[in-house]
Amino acid sequence: MIELDSATETLSVIPAQDPTTATTTATTTATTTIAQQLGQTHWREKGELLLKAESWQSALDCFGQALQFQPQDRASWQSYCLALDRLERYPEVIAAYDQALKFYPQDAVFWYNRGVVQRRMQRLSEAIESYSRAVQIRPNLSQAWYNRGCARAELRQYAEAITDYDRALALQPDKLTAWYDRGYALAALERYAEAVASYDRALVNPQNAAAWNNRGVALTQLQQYAEAVASYDRAIALDPQLGAAFTNRARALFELERYPAALSDLDQAISYQPNRWENWHQRGKVLYQLERYESAVASYDRAIQLDSAQPHWLDRAAALVQLELWEAALESYVQALRQPELALTTLAGLEQIIQVQPQRSAAWYWRGIACLQLQQFQTAAVSFARSLALQPNHADAWLHRGIALEQLHQWPSAADCFIRVLQLQPDHVEAQFYQGTLLLQIGQPQAAAQILDQVVQRCPDQSIVWAARGRAMLHLHQQQAALADFNRALELNPQQAEIWAAQGSLRFQAADYGAAIHSFEQALRLDPQLYAALLLRGTALLRTQQYLAAVQSFDQALKLRIDQPQAWSDRGDALLQLRRYGEAIQSYHQALTLNLRQPQIWYNQGLALERLNRTEAALKSYDQALKLQHNLPQVWRNRGRVLAQLKQYSAALLSFNRALKLQSDDYLCWQERSALLLQLGQLDASIGSLTQALLH
Repeated sequence: MIELDSATETLSVIPAQDPTTATTTATTTATTTIAQQLGQTHWREKGELLLKAESWQSALDCFGQALQFQPQDRASWQSYCLALDRLERYPEVIAAYDQALKFYPQDAVFWYNRGVVQRRMQRLSEAIESYSRAVQIRPNLSQAWYNRGCARAELRQYAEAITDYDRALALQPDKLTAWYDRGYALAALERYAEAVASYDRALVNPQNAAAWNNRGVALTQLQQYAEAVASYDRAIALDPQLGAAFTNRARALFELERYPAALSDLDQAISYQPNRWENWHQRGKVLYQLERYESAVASYDRAIQLDSAQPHWLDRAAALVQLELWEAALESYVQALRQPELALTTLAGLEQIIQVQPQRSAAWYWRGIACLQLQQFQTAAVSFARSLALQPNHADAWLHRGIALEQLHQWPSAADCFIRVLQLQPDHVEAQFYQGTLLLQIGQPQAAAQILDQVVQRCPDQSIVWAARGRAMLHLHQQQAALADFNRALELNPQQAEIWAAQGSLRFQAADYGAAIHSFEQALRLDPQLYAALLLRGTALLRTQQYLAAVQSFDQALKLRIDQPQAWSDRGDALLQLRRYGEAIQSYHQALTLNLRQPQIWYNQGLALERLNRTEAALKSYDQALKLQHNLPQVWRNRGRVLAQLKQYSAALLSFNRALKLQSDDYLCWQERSALLLQLGQLDASIGSLTQALLH
C-alpha cells in the first residue's frame, strides 16, 4: 500500500466561547473535548512507535484506542489499516477502509489501498472498481493507473491493461515495471514488435533478467531467432538459475538448427525443472533431429509420464518409425488419435506405415478411424474394407465401415455391416444401436424401436440410447413415450441442445408453452444458432403474450434464416399486439414477398393497415386473403367494416351478410351490420340486426 498524504494532521483549533454566555456545561464539554484529543494523540503516537518497531498487533490495538477517542481521524485510520495489512488480515483491512471511506469518500489513497488489498485477495473486479474511484478523484495518481492495469492483465483484459499502463507512463515515464508489464500484455495480444519495444524501455535497467527473457520470447515469435538467442544469453548471464531462459533459448537454437547447443540447454533446464513435460518433449525433438531415435523415444516416454494428454505420442511414433519398430509406432499413433485435432497428422504417419507394410490390417483399420474423425467417409469405408480383406472377422472394422457407409447414405451396405458384426458377436450392443438408428433413417421406426428397446435395457445409463429411442417413438407418433425418453436422456446428459429442442417441440405441441420455453432456452444456451428452437420459442412467447421477448426471438431466428416467411409472419403478429403497426406491416410484407399464397398473413396485414387508418390498403389486403380462401368469416366482416368507412355501403352490407352466412353467431358482425343499417336509415332492419347481436 502507498502512504500518500498520511502525515499526522494538525489538530483543529477549538473556537473561543463568549465568556458572557459560557455555562458550566460548556466548560465541562470543552474539558472533555480536550481530554479526548489528548487521549487520541497519545494512542496514535504510541501506535506509530510500535509500527516502526514492527509490533503490528500492539500497534493495531493502539490505533483502535485512538479511533475510540476520535473516530474520524484520518491518520489513525490509515495506520490502523496498515497494521491489519501487515498482519495479513485482509478481509478486516477492507472492512476498515470501508468504514474510513464513510468519513472520507473522496480520499483517493484510501480507495487505492483498498484496491491493493482486494487484488491480493484475487478479488480483481472489485480491485478495479477501487482503483477506478481513486483515479476519478485524483487523475494524476500514476500508481493507481498502473495497478488497475495489472489487475486487468490478471483478468486477461490485455487491451484495457495497456491503456492503463500508458496512462501511468504518461505520468511517470521512468516507471520500468510498467514498461515491463506493458510488454507482457502486448505479447499476450500477439503484438510482438511493440512488446520488444516496451521491453527495451524496461531494460534501461539492464539487470532485469526476466525482461531479457521475455524480450527473447517476443523475438522468437517474430522468428528473429538469432536476436532472441542474444536476449536469452543476457538473461542467463544475469540469472544462471532461470530455467525458463534455458528452455526458451533451446527453442530458438532448434529453429537455427543448432541442435547440440539446444540439447545442452534442455539438459540444463531439466536439471532445474525435472518435472516440466515441455522440456522433455522438446528434448525428444532435438534428439530426433540428431538421429538419436532411441534417446528421443526415451525423452517422449518421460514427457508422457508427466502429462499423457499432450501431443507426445505423435512425435514418439515418428521416432519409432525411423527405428522400424512398426508395432510400437502403430500403438503410438493409436494413442495420438485420442486427440481429434491430431487426426490429420496421424493419418499421414499411418500412411507411411502402410507404404512399408501394406499387409498390416491394423494400420488400415486405424487409418479408417482417422478418416472418420476427419469426416472423410468414403476414404474411411475403403480403409476398413482393406483391413477386412486382411482380417475378415474383425468385428470393430465391420462396425466402423457400417458407420462410414451410413454417413454416405449407403443404407443397405451399412445394414449388412451391422448384421455381420452381430453374426460375429451377437452381444455387440454398439452394433445393435447403430442398426436401430439405421432402421430409423430408412423409415422403419417400428423395427428401430424394437431394437432400441433391447439396447435401452442393456445400456440404461447411456443418454444417446434414450435419445435415439425417443426419436423412434416420435416417428411412431407416440408423443408421451418420446417425451419420457427425451426427459431421461437429458437427466443423464443435459448438455444436448438438439434433445432440449425436441423436448421443447413436444411440449409446444401439447400447448405447454411455459415448459416449452424453458426447453428452448436450455437448447439455445448450448447452441445459440439452433433456428428451430429460436422460431418455436418466439411462437411460444407470442402465445403466452410475451410479445417483446417474442420479437427478440424472431429477430435472432431471422439473422440465421432471413428467407423464412413463417418467422416474418409471427414477428408481425407480435408487433401487431405491441401496437407497432408500421413495423408489423413491414414484417408481413417480407413474409408475403417470400410466399404470396398466405391468406392469414394478408388478413393480419389488413388489420395493421386498418389500425393506421390506411383503409384502401387494408381493403386490398382483405381482398387478397379472400381470393386465396373465400370462406373466412372474420375477413368478410372486417372487409365490410372497411367498406363502410369508405362509404361503399351496399358492398359493406353484402360483406357483412357473407360473413354471417359463414358464421351466424358472430355478435360483433351483427353489431357492425346494425350500425351500418342505422346509418342507411333502415331502422327496423338495424333493430333486428342488433337483436341478433344480443342473442349471440
